[in-house]
Amino acid sequence: MTDLVKTLDRYIIRSFLLNYTISLVVMIALAVVIEAFLRLDEFMEASRSLNSTFGVVTLMFQYYTVRLPIIFHVMCPAVLLVGAMFTIGQLNRYNELLAMRAAGISVYRTIAPIFVMTVLITGVLIVDQEVVIPSMLKPIREAEEMISGTQKDVYKRVDQHDRHGTLFQIGEYHVFERKMTEGVLIISYFPNSTDRQLMIKAKEGVWKRCPDGKERWVLSTGQIFAYDTDGHEIYPKQLDFEPEFGKEGYTVMRDDDKPEKFSQLHTSLTYQDVRPTDAFDIMAWQSTSDILENLKTSPESANLSVAFHRRLAFPLANIVLLMLGLPFVLSGEGRSTFVGLGICIVICAAFYGINILCTELGNRAALSPPAAAWLPIVLFMPTGLLLFDGVKT
Repeated sequence: MTDLVKTLDRYIIRSFLLNYTISLVVMIALAVVIEAFLRLDEFMEASRSLNSTFGVVTLMFQYYTVRLPIIFHVMCPAVLLVGAMFTIGQLNRYNELLAMRAAGISVYRTIAPIFVMTVLITGVLIVDQEVVIPSMLKPIREAEEMISGTQKDVYKRVDQHDRHGTLFQIGEYHVFERKMTEGVLIISYFPNSTDRQLMIKAKEGVWKRCPDGKERWVLSTGQIFAYDTDGHEIYPKQLDFEPEFGKEGYTVMRDDDKPEKFSQLHTSLTYQDVRPTDAFDIMAWQSTSDILENLKTSPESANLSVAFHRRLAFPLANIVLLMLGLPFVLSGEGRSTFVGLGICIVICAAFYGINILCTELGNRAALSPPAAAWLPIVLFMPTGLLLFDGVKT
């Protein structure tokens, strides 16, 4: 009996890996083709702007090649579910699942190898999000900007975080003039402090060379406010610098400025870092250690907090979707394979839709970061457990 079970385990693992690989290739290819078709105008425009250095097909190939780790990360739960459902569907089609039941092997024991492989693939997913994607952020962002940013002279309504989590809200950003107009709002915590918040409102700001030869952001026509953790405004006498704009405006310090100048706001954001709000969000795809490091200097940054909790919650989606989908193909009826596939699509659409909605609400501070990341898991996990518990063994 033991030898039989081991043989069946190897058989199911081979079948699952084959179906998983096919599903992975097909679903990623399908996602790439659909997105490339929807963004065809952008690729053609980018190709023209690059003076035909790249053909459209070559540009697409380079763009999606560097984004494959992100595509794999996003689609991993859905691919796992589709691969597992086709594996069980094949067992049903040839009555192999029925034969295993007749031999005294329970359904739970039969599909155990699938869950073992799911755990291993989840490990690959974690390596992807912690090592592979962070190591490729630079080429990924460059590819994104090559497609979406080359033709824009003016970015409207830009929400931009620097690497410390400081938020820049810009009405309009003029790319070639390196100038922020239509209102600039900067929200940050004081250096080495989490109990005082700095807010700067300015009419405009420009990236220009200062008297010491370094280029910095210089803001004009504005006001400076400081608040404590209770939201009370801190009066000027409690600050170590004058909270007013000087005749030359307000100069935002750079990260490489001397420490004694850090009584003022400092930022890592340069004119090259300002991108449209809908551009690739590099902050959300950093490694967990980098996100935690940034949270130390900006503990109330909603985007960073949501990104951190998503790192913990999203890998569990692999298990949750399996528990939701597999019960529909474990009935032993061959025809349930395609019916189950349809249900699989509905389940995935519902999960991803709620996941995207919660993330967006969390980034806008309409939901707390833990709720934004964990709510999809909390909503779907109990249903999966109930469905799985109802499977006839």
